Amino acid sequence: MTNEKKELTTEVLIEKYLQMIGIPHKNKSYEYFKEAIIMYLNKESKSAIDIYKKIAKKHGVADIQSTMRKQLRDVMDWTGKLENIFGYMVSENYVTPKNEEFIALIAERVNLDMQITDEEKIEEREVIGYLHMLGIPVYLNGYKYLIEAIIRCKKEMLSPTKELYPAIAKKYNTTPAAVERLIRCAIITAWNINRMDIVNEIFGSTISPDKGNPTSSEFIKTIAYYIMSNK
Repeated sequence: MTNEKKELTTEVLIEKYLQMIGIPHKNKSYEYFKEAIIMYLNKESKSAIDIYKKIAKKHGVADIQSTMRKQLRDVMDWTGKLENIFGYMVSENYVTPKNEEFIALIAERVNLDMQITDEEKIEEREVIGYLHMLGIPVYLNGYKYLIEAIIRCKKEMLSPTKELYPAIAKKYNTTPAAVERLIRCAIITAWNINRMDIVNEIFGSTISPDKGNPTSSEFIKTIAYYIMSNK
């Protein structure tokens, strides 16, 4: 993996876990935590205090610790969220972690993910990376269906209504109509977030402002083709 791809993957994974915890993307603390975790992983500073000082200086603010701390206190259900991320039980009496504890926790999870060598997991992580760049939140029900659909279309171009949605519905014990509807909602969300630089890079001339968001089929097939052509 090149350094550029490694940096992109690291950033995507950090964003994924910040979203799973429930820190809003537009919140100032989101960027503070993201930068702090990257610095922690890269061992750029000897202490948490040094990290805070560097980030505060970069953003031209006197104090970032209180902003970060307040954001962590606003997060609900730490027990359930940390269990989802780390796969082990956290005590029901678990209290809000300190800033530096939280940074270390997420860094630990990212490090574990970066060590994955299983081909299916690597493929899934690659798809997740593009969905995150487009701004699709992990908490949407259509998120997991989109990942599954794109991975399947990378292997074989399937008819969405006749083959793809029924196959995904069977795997997740739901209906093809529900799969299609939730995928469509996730795509509309991405379009409303309006990350046009990424959209233009992936979709190019196949989309236009007048046309609006692509169909579910167009979105899935375009992402699948883009990933395959950029190997």
